[in-house]
Amino acid sequence: MKTDRFKAAILFLSIFALYFLTRTPALDDADSVQFAMGTQDFDLWRRRPHPPGYPLYIFFGWLGNTLFGWSP
Repeated sequence: MKTDRFKAAILFLSIFALYFLTRTPALDDADSVQFAMGTQDFDLWRRRPHPPGYPLYIFFGWLGNTLFGWSP
């Protein structure tokens, strides 16, 4: 039972690392651009439709931008 969880965790971390290391740092798709714009000025009613949880995603991006100065 523990070995299955360990294997799953190793698989998840490996895929995440591969994705993170091979990803381009540029804003190359519409969601990245909307995220970058949303951290500065986000109006939920003007930028519809979005998947569930998108305002929370924008909120965490805004929080990182406000508290730590991280900028897209």
